[in-house]
Amino acid sequence: MRIWLWDTFGRERVFWHGKDEDGVINTVVRARGVKYFSRYAAVGGHFVFTNRHIQALPQPKIFSAVFRRPAEQVVSHFEFVSQLPEHAFYFDGTLEDALTTDTAFLRASTNNQCLQSTGCGNAVDALKVIDHYEFILGCFDSLPKFVECVATTLNLPRRELPRANVQDTDYFKKHYTPRVAELIREITREDEAVYQRVLKEGVLSTIHAPRVCPGTSSRITKLSKHEAD
Repeated sequence: MRIWLWDTFGRERVFWHGKDEDGVINTVVRARGVKYFSRYAAVGGHFVFTNRHIQALPQPKIFSAVFRRPAEQVVSHFEFVSQLPEHAFYFDGTLEDALTTDTAFLRASTNNQCLQSTGCGNAVDALKVIDHYEFILGCFDSLPKFVECVATTLNLPRRELPRANVQDTDYFKKHYTPRVAELIREITREDEAVYQRVLKEGVLSTIHAPRVCPGTSSRITKLSKHEAD
């Protein structure tokens, strides 16, 4: 997703949150102040909707995220962190063990997409937040519709979404057992409810009015996942 944002807005106008990226938002705000972000058209990365510094950005904001089938998201995330012993969610064992033990990975995977995108752990409250603020939500199953909606809303040129950081699909079969499927269903019921709503509509947009092509006073704030980079 970040490649598309770079191509669309220009690399210098996209801030990507992360210690190995453009900086950690909280640290940058403390050092430079919230007005520093006025230079950016898009702010992206792995941060939660309730991040107070994101909420404090003075310009109008559109919150955007791409939902993934919960089973695919959990398995993919496990494959990712299982290769990084230094990761906070790393677990040295099977996915089934990680989901049946009080692990950081289990806690982080429980309705994570709802929490990440809206700050709410249940679908009813998450959808209320989505209705209250301006959101564009897509799903992995129909990414072109998501891109089209963002482009239409902000009057941007249409571009084909590039694919990068795509994992080998063989990992899914390695981790996804019948027991794992059952465990994931138990911890992602709220994610599944929102995902099904987005999937049904293709794109879930709560934009109140059309936007002009973004300049220095407009912004799209991207809440992203590892798998959507």
